[in-house]
Amino acid sequence: MHAKRHTPIAPRPAPWAAPWIVPLLAVLMLLPARALGQDEVSAQAAFSQQSCYLGDQVRFRIVVEGVEQADAPDLSSLSGASFFFAGGSNNTSTMVSIVNGRRHEESHKQYILQWVVTPEKPGTLVVPPQRITLPDGSAVQTPEARLRVIEPEQTDKPVLRATIDDDTLYVGQSARVHVTWLLLSDVEEYSFRGNDRPDDFDIQPVISASAGRGNDYKVDIFGITTQGRLSYSTLDGERYRSFEFELLVSPKRAGTLTLGPIGVSFDERVTRRSTRRMIARTDPIVIHALDLPDEGRPPGFTGLLGAHAVDATATPTDVNVGDPIELRVTISGPEPMSGVTDGPDLTSIEGFTDDFRISSEGWTYEPSSRPGRRTFKTTIRATHEGVEAIPAISLPFFDPGEGEYRVARSRPIPLHVKAVRKVTAADAVVSSGAPAAVSRDPLTPTAAGLWAIDTGPAVLADARVPDAGMLRRPAVLSALIAPPVVFLLAGVSVLARSRPRDGAEIRRRRAISMARRALRREGPESAVRTYLACAFGLTPSAVTGADGHRLLAEAGVADADDIAELIAISESTRYAPGGAALGSPPDTRRLMTRLSRIDRAMRRAKR
Repeated sequence: MHAKRHTPIAPRPAPWAAPWIVPLLAVLMLLPARALGQDEVSAQAAFSQQSCYLGDQVRFRIVVEGVEQADAPDLSSLSGASFFFAGGSNNTSTMVSIVNGRRHEESHKQYILQWVVTPEKPGTLVVPPQRITLPDGSAVQTPEARLRVIEPEQTDKPVLRATIDDDTLYVGQSARVHVTWLLLSDVEEYSFRGNDRPDDFDIQPVISASAGRGNDYKVDIFGITTQGRLSYSTLDGERYRSFEFELLVSPKRAGTLTLGPIGVSFDERVTRRSTRRMIARTDPIVIHALDLPDEGRPPGFTGLLGAHAVDATATPTDVNVGDPIELRVTISGPEPMSGVTDGPDLTSIEGFTDDFRISSEGWTYEPSSRPGRRTFKTTIRATHEGVEAIPAISLPFFDPGEGEYRVARSRPIPLHVKAVRKVTAADAVVSSGAPAAVSRDPLTPTAAGLWAIDTGPAVLADARVPDAGMLRRPAVLSALIAPPVVFLLAGVSVLARSRPRDGAEIRRRRAISMARRALRREGPESAVRTYLACAFGLTPSAVTGADGHRLLAEAGVADADDIAELIAISESTRYAPGGAALGSPPDTRRLMTRLSRIDRAMRRAKR
């Protein structure tokens, strides 16, 4: 017998699986990359450099991989430095390749958050791990970031001085602090700083009337920007060039308070090619603050300090009962006039509400170019014909020089108020037998003449075509040529008037072209600064990131993130170590596109 040979049979797939294999593979190929194992979202944080001098500004950046948007954490509460958020930017890139006729697309998502950091004390500045919230509600955490802050070399001479007009003040009273920096040698970069802005003081800048004329400098200190200027001062009998600025300081509480010390760090020129970082400090300023006395405090006192005056005007003064009267009140006194936030309380004047109705809108503030003046206006209406005057308006204040309360008063304003005759239903009845108020003559036919209009076939038969001889007459030629010539001259006049005459307007209209030229010559930073300078009438070297952000916001540009990123680009070259931009240089085409978009937004806002 022969043994039977059995042929092995290959296993067959389950009948329920075979129809779904091909569709399943197709679906898997169409899934997004993240579903197939895309890199997980991560975040990194780092400073633009490992160390810096006290007073320098550096960049702090958080890079979130795998997303196109992320929320910025709040770093304002971190101690040891001030953090200014410079905006976020989407740095997503896409790479397309074709292999064997097939198109492959790979995207790399990245979102960058940036801050400008100013260290305020030497040592190690630590930014703890930060929680970054993503658009889908999830979050990632950054690692810890550190920066070494180095104390510059101390000057051996008292080149920085700070004095105050009066070291004994009442709470709320202002005094000027004068800061003088003697320039004993050539100085390049510098920055002023104080201690953390003290909660015991209200500090305001002092801006002179000559600000913006090219002879002033900006000083950022105590969280404000004030105006500096060049002058001369003496040290040990020698006359030196000096840099000076002033602050208005008001104590917020009673007691012995300390302001400062104020410091300045600068690069001192040693040789033609080398500098050294130096720092100078003032002595602390000690202020003795006193509470205002309770004795003699008049009603209506709002905390106004210093000798003040009040003046009132009204228009019109000859009115009927119920007619609107515009009342304007001007309060004069020493700056900062922190207690003058609204006009006087008219309801506190005895009998005022009996004689006048006051507008429900209250006082309206009128800006003034003169310091030490606040003007407010409102509308009042006389309620009866017996009103003879607007009474004197009182303004209580405390005079620190005399140590007592006083009251300033305006002069009464005479009025002539007339009664209004009441109209009754009887006044509306007209007697049918009364003569008409206006007599009208009957219409009569007009004789043929200049104004008569002929009609009929005879008019068409009389129509004549002018011959060539008639067209050569001077009167006819003048009638034909004069209207086009006059119209052309009028158009030229309108066009000439519409063109900008002043240099500032010309520079503003040419801001984009000037920025494009600066981009070709000097790079992205110069392009941004040139545009801001031309658009707002500034000097390119004097434009700062904070100024640009504020001016563009006031001009009506709504895209704050885009603006912040532009300003961050303009400052990255300046603050990065060695003059190199932070990260990769910005794309020039993208930069000019953003500048053009901002320029269009500003033009729309001015219409």
